[in-house]
Amino acid sequence: MNAAQKTALKNYLASGGLLLMDAAGGSSEMPAAFDQFLKELFPEVVIAPLPLTHPIYHATPFGGLDIDSVDYRRVLNVPSVHIPRLRGAMTLTFLSRAYCHLCDDMRGALAPLLAGRSVTLVELDVDADPALEARYGELVPVLILGDPGSGTELCHYHLDAGAVRAALA
Repeated sequence: MNAAQKTALKNYLASGGLLLMDAAGGSSEMPAAFDQFLKELFPEVVIAPLPLTHPIYHATPFGGLDIDSVDYRRVLNVPSVHIPRLRGAMTLTFLSRAYCHLCDDMRGALAPLLAGRSVTLVELDVDADPALEARYGELVPVLILGDPGSGTELCHYHLDAGAVRAALA
């Protein structure tokens, strides 16, 4: 891929597009090459298994079906697995503001909880975005699985460590 094509793909993905890779032949080289390619496009993003609570598995609000079991192609000498195994960018969005002691408290409590986990933490200042301020201004700090537009609120005011652990499980 040339630089212009990579930029176009990055812009497409950053605006909510989907890129699906399937190593249909069971190639171990393909996933490694794909991970390297994604790291080249998005060096700051961590690619990790998506938890079974991720919205991609639960499209019922949009007229889809829950995906709770998948039949994979059988491979010799490998036990059969039926759990969905999608990987993606696991992102937590932390909405905060300057001079917010609750934000400082949540940030401090969140750091050890995320240590060693494959997750990207994005911190946004709600006061820098009128739409975020209007929607979340009174709730800050807020922790969201995904992005503020389509993600799932995990907690606000104080860290709910159980909710975070469950979301990342």
